[in-house]
Amino acid sequence: MGGYLSDDEVIPNSFDAVISSAVFEHLFGKNDVDAILELLNEHGILFLHTLVCEEVPNDPDWLYLLPWHVTYWTNSAMTHLYDTWGYVGCAYNVESRMWMFFRSKEQYLKLQDKKDLLDGTTIFSEHFIDYWKQKPYR
Repeated sequence: MGGYLSDDEVIPNSFDAVISSAVFEHLFGKNDVDAILELLNEHGILFLHTLVCEEVPNDPDWLYLLPWHVTYWTNSAMTHLYDTWGYVGCAYNVESRMWMFFRSKEQYLKLQDKKDLLDGTTIFSEHFIDYWKQKPYR
């Protein structure tokens, strides 16, 4: 019990949830992103924590301009990803800076119905929630 999943256990379209915390900024492109997103089954929920901003700052002192950050996510890029993969509901928890992308409208509505039980501020929309519009982004 415990430990990591073997490669044979990581089967596309078989997971109810995928949690990606501080990973998306380290991915090298569409194939890496697709490999993660295709793990979700038809009712799956993607829990996503990464920096998403309105535009990539033209600032050499910006925290994310470190060699191991290779992908920068703007609101436009994340909206495109959300729409391309056909998500039907989005929730964003401000305090945890965590997005939840729903493939199932039923799952999305279940969480929305229980929003009063959630800690912090959680925003709901059928579209990607482009929360971070102003600098500083974090």
